[in-house]
Amino acid sequence: MKLEEFGYNFLGPILSEYFFRVFENLEKEHEIFCLAREGYFFKKIIDQLKSEELIDEKVKAKYLTVSRAALFRFCVADANTWAYSLSPKFKGSFSSLLHFRYAISEQDVNAIVSAQDQEVEIVLPDDMFIAEELLRKYQAQFQEVVKKSLNAYKSYLEDIGFMGSNSPVVLDIGYSGTIQKLLCHMTSKDISGFYFIASKPGVHAIGDCKATMKGLFHEGIKIGDGHIMLDRSLFIESLLTAPNGQLIDVEFNHLPDGEKYNFYYGAQASTQKNFFLLESVMKGAIKAVIENFRFNVRFNAQELDHIFEPYVTKPLVMPGGVKHLFEIDDAISGNGNISSKQLFKI
Repeated sequence: MKLEEFGYNFLGPILSEYFFRVFENLEKEHEIFCLAREGYFFKKIIDQLKSEELIDEKVKAKYLTVSRAALFRFCVADANTWAYSLSPKFKGSFSSLLHFRYAISEQDVNAIVSAQDQEVEIVLPDDMFIAEELLRKYQAQFQEVVKKSLNAYKSYLEDIGFMGSNSPVVLDIGYSGTIQKLLCHMTSKDISGFYFIASKPGVHAIGDCKATMKGLFHEGIKIGDGHIMLDRSLFIESLLTAPNGQLIDVEFNHLPDGEKYNFYYGAQASTQKNFFLLESVMKGAIKAVIENFRFNVRFNAQELDHIFEPYVTKPLVMPGGVKHLFEIDDAISGNGNISSKQLFKI
């Protein structure tokens, strides 16, 4: 099976139906922001649909450079965000937590945190209270470390039009909406989110603002419930990505002839290193989206699960040429890169 054919058959139906449902739920005043890194190809699909005159040319869509890791870093000194950054699983020392979860450099950790506190073992989410106490102990110093980064990122949000949008909508695979909620908190804006799957859909109060989450395929489910698209979602996450690693930090570029911002990214997974292969896969997927829109080919959620399941459960169905593409960066949990195929023994 060729890579383009694999993309057409595996991702094409999922992506076309997702965008059918996005535009069915989109209000005219909404402006779309495709969240990194899934949004890299989301933006390309929307642009292609517009160029083929298959959606309204007035639809506005932008790619938003963002990541949980970067937002956790920017908000490390904000106690109102610790419930989000300390919820994902983690096991290791406090210094490791600062490095992997909050992208605090070893130099800054050594300069700020006592040797004794650095060695405190943390298991999350069980030890959330211990982690919060340690973060609170060094809160002022951490605030100084990330101040320039936070200011640069807020300026970027202003420049890209996020701050000026009256009704921003974010697009992402899912599932808990952490990025959406942190953006709500940082910008004091009501934000809607359309996901493949929303584990906790509905309206969430974030301070005085609202984060409204909608799962366009499934809602109210969690990993382990037996829903194949969620339980093996890493196969989709590893393919819907960008050429770079996840965003770690941003700063103003003070050189006169350069871009306004310097973005810093984490290590590349195998998918990024073989991005030319992924582009072939996505060429087929985008071709399927265009054809399905042109001929109004629709799928229900059960049909999509039936299409998805053989590829992620049967070793012979997945073409060998894509083996380098199923890897994601899980540094935020201290695990490094994870191979979907190895994880599920495909």
